[in-house]
Amino acid sequence: QWQRDDFISQAIDGWLPNSFRKKLLVAMQIEPEDCRRWYCLRPAEGKWTMDKWYVVGEGVDTLSQSTLVEMKVTAEDQRAELICVPWRREKGKTLKENLPKNLTTDMVDIGLISDGTCKRLGPAGTEVALRKMHLVMKDTGRLYFVFSEEDEKSALGGIVDLLAAPEVFRKTGFEIERAKRDHGVVVGYMMKIPKTVKAVKKDKAPKKKQRPGRKSDI
Repeated sequence: QWQRDDFISQAIDGWLPNSFRKKLLVAMQIEPEDCRRWYCLRPAEGKWTMDKWYVVGEGVDTLSQSTLVEMKVTAEDQRAELICVPWRREKGKTLKENLPKNLTTDMVDIGLISDGTCKRLGPAGTEVALRKMHLVMKDTGRLYFVFSEEDEKSALGGIVDLLAAPEVFRKTGFEIERAKRDHGVVVGYMMKIPKTVKAVKKDKAPKKKQRPGRKSDI
């Protein structure tokens, strides 16, 4: 367990931005059960800290009091305000129409989806969760992920790899930028597919656009 946690922590720390030019730094975890991976999103050298930590999802208002207290303490340790936002699907409405009042599009700098989440949500729920993250993330935002083998088998529909990522990522507008596998988990981060790439017509074969330094360590 400690070796896996250490692997996850070191991998993510190596991929965190060196700095931010933003006055307000917003982080969000989608459909959380706990905050055990939040410590990974704090730079070891303390170059920057979060300002707001959002926990968002359909079951947020059912989290136990002890979990909420732990989240609040962990957020405060990162000098951030904890904000819990239930976000349930409503029939006949798009996700954008159903966006909670205290959320906006293009607001999140750092997102997180943790191990076990996809298995719990299933394929359909995982796709909805990714679509929600895509809606609220900035174009420059990073969605960090930790997926277990069970997440891959039961919900993602394939092995998570930079060169052959599950279709659900492309379908929801994400592409993997970094990925590393060990100790039964795959760790990395995704970013939104650039709009210039998504806008290319289907009957044309666009050249693969790749951000500088895009890399897989799997």
